[in-house]
Amino acid sequence: MIFTEWLMESKSVMVISRKMVCQLCILVSITTALTGCRQQARQTSATPTTTTHPTQQSPTSTPTPQQGISPRPSPPLVRPALLLKHEYINYGVGSLAFSDDGKRLASGDGNFTVRLWDSRTGKLLRKLKGTNICINSVAFSPDNKLLAAGGAYQTVDLWDARGGKLLQTLRGHPQIVEKVAFSKNGKLLFSKSGLNSGGHAATELRLWSVNDKKLLRVISMRPPSYVRHIFERVKLMANLGFEDLPPWERETAIVSSADGKTIAVAISGDSRVTLWDVPKQKLKRYLYGHTRTVDSLDFSPDGRMLASGSRDGTVKLWNARTGQLQRTIQSSNSQVKAVAFSPDSRRLAVGGSGRGNAIELWRVP
Repeated sequence: MIFTEWLMESKSVMVISRKMVCQLCILVSITTALTGCRQQARQTSATPTTTTHPTQQSPTSTPTPQQGISPRPSPPLVRPALLLKHEYINYGVGSLAFSDDGKRLASGDGNFTVRLWDSRTGKLLRKLKGTNICINSVAFSPDNKLLAAGGAYQTVDLWDARGGKLLQTLRGHPQIVEKVAFSKNGKLLFSKSGLNSGGHAATELRLWSVNDKKLLRVISMRPPSYVRHIFERVKLMANLGFEDLPPWERETAIVSSADGKTIAVAISGDSRVTLWDVPKQKLKRYLYGHTRTVDSLDFSPDGRMLASGSRDGTVKLWNARTGQLQRTIQSSNSQVKAVAFSPDSRRLAVGGSGRGNAIELWRVP
């Protein structure tokens, strides 16, 4: 009897033990599952999301040019489509301009000479000997019949662009003539030089009648504010019927975009290019990339690109809207002094001085 009772109690204990073991296994499984979930949750919370919100940039995306970093540009261009060789001259090629039909290219050098080239074949068409030893600016009239050139001897020469005859030499500037340009209707010509004003920076503009070659007006500008002066010039030149802008004081180049909403400026001693917003009248952004002074600028007529030529021997092609660097052209010239887009925006003429001393014609990508 006693043995029977003991045996029954032992069986009960074993049944209870089995139940406890099963419950314990279930508890361990639940605990393990919860621990795994907690670890996965920690890992998920520690990993940043790559979802891009309208007001927040993705951590893996490329910063915009406004933040000072441009996306990686395409490889440099090193071989021009056409090379126009000059005989060696110390000054090199200081100015370039396409005719409005794109068929001819004018170049000004430091040897009293303007050269006319066939821009499609590279053939030298004509040499025009003038009164300036260093020609800083050349310009075709809108009808392609006249060619103007200004330079170091404070004069402006006007030629018959087709026959090559020197029609008139315009005199009277107090300093070197740095810029010449025709009005949009071709009736006016402006020439710009510095002005002796007791050590104060100033600009002198002379307006000439194209028909009778007479001086119409002299404009001297001595503004108190440089920023104010930029937009004063834009307004003044627009009212006079000009798309081109005259450089002032330490500016090596200043150009306006085709739509007139953006101005690009280069300053002597500064490797940057500044872009100005004309409607808002404020600084838009800086363009970084050159290592020496930028001497020449030009917007493409289609408004897509801005070209900048520098004393570092390169030309940079920038997106005119965003300011992103698109391409670098490695010129054969050790210094680039002049850049000019063709009227169809498909070619870029580059001139300079140094080891290459050549005019290069590049296909624009």
